Amino acid sequence: MTSTTPRSLENVKQIAEDVVAAVSAQFVVVGVTSGEANGSYTEVMVGGGADDRVRSPIVIGVARNDSEANLRHRIALGLRQQLEPDKR
Repeated sequence: MTSTTPRSLENVKQIAEDVVAAVSAQFVVVGVTSGEANGSYTEVMVGGGADDRVRSPIVIGVARNDSEANLRHRIALGLRQQLEPDKR
């Protein structure tokens, strides 16, 4: 289910911080950026951690007009796919 009005970038960042903290305490949300002009596509950038497999920030694309539950799911899934590549 999607909402009609895209969430603010700050709201997406708050949701992403909550999800990332629940998935892995070693990572943090570095930033959230608008992926396209006036669109709902957004990129969540995650960094940090001591995992040698992750050498650059993880970028997870999401739609700001998705429901909160779907946003949480997509962010968690994107992070887990990068941390556990054998489970893709």
